[in-house]
Amino acid sequence: MIKMGKALLFILCLNIASWMIVQGGVTRSGMEPFENMEEKAEELNATVRKLQNPSAGDIFIGYLVLAWNTLLDALGWLLFGFPKLLSSFKAPTLLYAPLILIWVVIIVLFFIEFVSGRDTTGG
Repeated sequence: MIKMGKALLFILCLNIASWMIVQGGVTRSGMEPFENMEEKAEELNATVRKLQNPSAGDIFIGYLVLAWNTLLDALGWLLFGFPKLLSSFKAPTLLYAPLILIWVVIIVLFFIEFVSGRDTTGG
């Protein structure tokens, strides 16, 4: 039988490799750059609500939310990177949705083994 620790280590390595592929720009091959970047930046900035006099609290909350979102994004790639890679390649949902379920089962079984100190797979 397979050990859940080894399975989880394999999944984590696969997910990190998937994140590196996405960060390398392989999935963005069809994008073309903007013709006039300054004009596009001004157009996007016009839609953003500006704070007149941001207080220290506003800045702190902004950084706190940014840090929280960054942490959750990194955790999402660490746990479900390979299915996210498949979805970024526009693979059918029927292909990567079962992988997410398999990943969740392996992670849950690993934590059960880790917390209880028992071997759930009998291996």
